[in-house]
Amino acid sequence: MAPFNEILIAGAVGLLLLLILSVTWSHARSFRCPVTGRKVTATFRQVILNGRLLDVERCSAFNPETAVTCTKTCLLTEANPESRKRQAYES
Repeated sequence: MAPFNEILIAGAVGLLLLLILSVTWSHARSFRCPVTGRKVTATFRQVILNGRLLDVERCSAFNPETAVTCTKTCLLTEANPESRKRQAYES
């Protein structure tokens, strides 16, 4: 019975880690779009644990804002803190 309990505990720990790693939140940022050069406000879906940006949920460059059809280059530029510092300086 002991090996079964160890497997059960290991599985539970694995599921808990998977859950923690997949918890996300949404937040908005204003920045200069790397594609259009326009100032926009976008809402990003971000992993809480590691801060990785997953998707652009909304962007003021589109009408409606939820119809984000671009290449989403901002996922790369906004994930880079140096890029955000440079944009703040240039604004």
